[in-house]
Formats: sequence, structure tokens, C-alpha cells
Amino acid sequence: DLGKFRVVPDQLQQGFVNGASLIWYLRNKLLNDEAFLGNSGQRLLEADTPVHFYGISQGGILGSGYVLSSPFIKKAVLSVPGNPFALIFTRSANFYAGYIQALSLQVVRLTHMRLILTLLQQLWDVGEGAGWFSGLYYKDQESELFERQRFL
Repeated sequence: DLGKFRVVPDQLQQGFVNGASLIWYLRNKLLNDEAFLGNSGQRLLEADTPVHFYGISQGGILGSGYVLSSPFIKKAVLSVPGNPFALIFTRSANFYAGYIQALSLQVVRLTHMRLILTLLQQLWDVGEGAGWFSGLYYKDQESELFERQRFL
């Protein structure tokens, strides 16, 4: 049911928040936890331990949104990324292997498939790099969101 699609990007964005929360928790609450101490009792993590991200394929596509939304990740490698998802989705081998049949149940005419995917992209933007890339334009102007992140 395409009407329930809005839950998908919300859950993805919740995953971004969970990832950032985990990094904060590791840096602030678990530094002296027994599970994170070495054999001789030394810390394996420090509060200022740098956090990096390496995303391949789907991790490169969705990882861009994760990296841009996280205040803790300073460097990232996105291997084989692509944006926006609505554009690259139909180019996937999986699209014709199964997704098109499921979407055909909701979309009567296949000529409308591109329009439907583009409209769904507007919901998807909150969880994908394409929705966050526009913030890079404001990097040197008003926003401090990206001030300590490095973009190549």
C-alpha cells in the first residue's frame, strides 16, 4: 500500500538518530564500562575518538543522509553512491525482478510509474542524501550544521 510509504523514510531517519545516540553514548557513558576496556584495564575509546563512515552501494546511497545528519561523523567514504533514489531505483536489476510487480498493483498505467516515484521521492528526501545536499549550499552562509565536516 503506497499510502503507508511515509513510514519508511521516518524509520530510516530514526535509524540516523539511533546511530548518533549510540556514538554519543559510547563517548560519554561507556568509556569506563568493562566491555570497552582492554585486557590491562586501559580505555579502548576516548571521548574525542574520531568517527568515520564507509558506505558501499546501498550504504553509499543512504549513508550520505546519515553522514550529513550526524554531528559526530567528520569524514566519510561513499563508494558507488547515487542520488536521488527515485532516479536510480528503476535502473536496479531488483526493480524489474520484483518491485515493478508490487508497484503495478497500485499503479494502473506503467507510464505513470515515473511520476509516482518522483512524488514518493519528496517523502523519501528526509532520509536520503538528496534531501540533505541542499544544506551544503548554506554551508558558508548561515548554517553551522556542516561547519566541522569535510566534503571532497
